[in-house]
Amino acid sequence: MWIGCAIITVFAAAAPAPGGEASEARARLDHVDRLVAELEYEQAREELLLLLDRDDLDDQTRLEANMKAGIVQRIIGHDVDARLHFINALTIDPDVTLPPGQPPKIRTFFELVRREWEATRPPPEPVVHEPLPRSGSGMRWWLVGGGAVLAGVALVVAVAAVGAAAWGEVTFTDPKERTYTRRTARTVAVAGWLAAALAVPAALGGGSAMAAGVWVE
Repeated sequence: MWIGCAIITVFAAAAPAPGGEASEARARLDHVDRLVAELEYEQAREELLLLLDRDDLDDQTRLEANMKAGIVQRIIGHDVDARLHFINALTIDPDVTLPPGQPPKIRTFFELVRREWEATRPPPEPVVHEPLPRSGSGMRWWLVGGGAVLAGVALVVAVAAVGAAAWGEVTFTDPKERTYTRRTARTVAVAGWLAAALAVPAALGGGSAMAAGVWVE
């Protein structure tokens, strides 16, 4: 019961969107709010999946529906589906957060998904400072230290990205999964392979910098 009461806050926070189709979507979301308040999580889940199968939702409505679906799926123990919904929400708005007062079961899971999702994003391009240090000692440590940091970060990103991509490919090819779940899994797979492709050259560049630093006099 306490979990149901705690999540009503996030469902009641969104403002109605104008327009006929948006109003119809808002009515569905309001119906979901009532189902959640009555602890009818399975029915709320079905309503949200039907809504998310539509192609005419604006970003704000899709963001809200994914956040609600992630919370509901987590409550009923469907962690894989909850992860997909939260990833979709983060893809729409990387800064999206849960409202305060959420129970640890939801809050800690959402933050875990956020960290995993951020790890699959392409690493930032290394900043080259000009001019480079001229002294041999300074140049050596700059190359070895900077190269080690770049290679380490890129390697972590590459491993996480390959893992996410592999999971996405497996889920996408599973005919038992819903169309919406498979579509999302395919997006995760593509993003993971892209992040891995960008991270590998960065790791090699870091390794080359370390090797060059060893030979600097």
